Order: sequence, then C-alpha cells, then structure tokens
Amino acid sequence: MKEKRALVKPIGDLLEYKIRSGKMDNGIGQKIWQYALKHPEFSKQIFDIIDMDLSDEETLTRVERLA
Repeated sequence: MKEKRALVKPIGDLLEYKIRSGKMDNGIGQKIWQYALKHPEFSKQIFDIIDMDLSDEETLTRVERLA
C-alpha cells in the first residue's frame, strides 16, 4: 500500500496544481485520480499525459486508453 501511494503521489500533486490554477476541471481530475489509484502501474504514463497540456476530455480519453 505504501508503494502504491509513492507511485501515485506525483499525479495527485500535478492534478492539484492543474485544478487550483484553473487549467483542469475538478470532475475530470477526480476521474483521472480514481483511475490512477486503480492502476498505479501506469503512473509514469498518466503523469506524462497530464503534463502534455491537452484538453480535459482528450487527457481523460488518453488515460483511460492505457488499460
């Protein structure tokens, strides 16, 4: 469990920044966060997708396609 938290923490930090700065919708951020918690093995790829500055919908679509 501790390892899982360590894997997804950078994603949470980036999502928090994007939501607070108004660059991402809170609902989309929550969906991405839930996906990251379910699939911590994709943490690096999820972080890279979020960091691309795509539209919210495109970001969510790409993240969901990882599985």
